[in-house]
Amino acid sequence: MKRTAKWWSALTPEERSTLVMLERASNNHVATGGYLPDGYADCAADCGGVGTGGLCEACLNELIAIINKADNAGMEKG
Repeated sequence: MKRTAKWWSALTPEERSTLVMLERASNNHVATGGYLPDGYADCAADCGGVGTGGLCEACLNELIAIINKADNAGMEKG
């Protein structure tokens, strides 16, 4: 969905900051440390989690939830 002013207004200031931070982090690929199995890396959001891609599962779920919240508010009539 297009990110209009209405879309952004559905989010709190904290959610907006988190959204931007998580989207930026998801574009970074963190190198794996020697202690992690092949195919795993530290979370790019630097939360301490481990995942198979840029973000760990918890950060990815948070990113999806924030986007869905704004998307749903943008689809409401008003």
